Amino acid sequence: MRHAALGGWLPILLVWAAQARAQPPASPVTAGAERTLRGPWRLSPDEVSELETKVAAAPADLELRGRLLRHYMTDRTPEARAARARHVLWIIANAPEADIAGSPVTYADKIIEPEVHEQARSLWLAHLEASGSNPKIVGNAAAFFLLSERERARDLLQRGRELEPENPQWSERLAHLDMLAARRPGAEARDSARR
Repeated sequence: MRHAALGGWLPILLVWAAQARAQPPASPVTAGAERTLRGPWRLSPDEVSELETKVAAAPADLELRGRLLRHYMTDRTPEARAARARHVLWIIANAPEADIAGSPVTYADKIIEPEVHEQARSLWLAHLEASGSNPKIVGNAAAFFLLSERERARDLLQRGRELEPENPQWSERLAHLDMLAARRPGAEARDSARR
């Protein structure tokens, strides 16, 4: 029953968990995703209110935002979806290099929440235009595009490998992307048709 609360997010979390397992423990992507996903997912209304108050006082506290985002992924009310969107877009806009920006809690699904996805997509494209040689931004953007635009994700991962040729993370993430494509025949064509 616990998984039912995650609704449409369960497949996304499973992909991210597989990606985290495929990477070495020292990988900054894995470590960041693990820290973001650790802790309770469901919060009481009082806990949510308290955390929202703390975030209002300290907007750059990404740990607080992460705790709220974990909760909002399990809460399907319109208010929770709006709050989740607000936090996701704030993180992408203001902290694109942070571990949480490349984690599952900041993913905006193209089908489930198309408006949020498009806003997040635009933010990532703007960051790439301004800071396309920053490996952390490139990696986090690639994580965002992994499920919705695999060819763009592949291009970003290849760019990351060019920026950091000694870092095995890029090749591992490219291999993971190939594994995802192999498991879903025709996925690449469907991704292209959706654009």
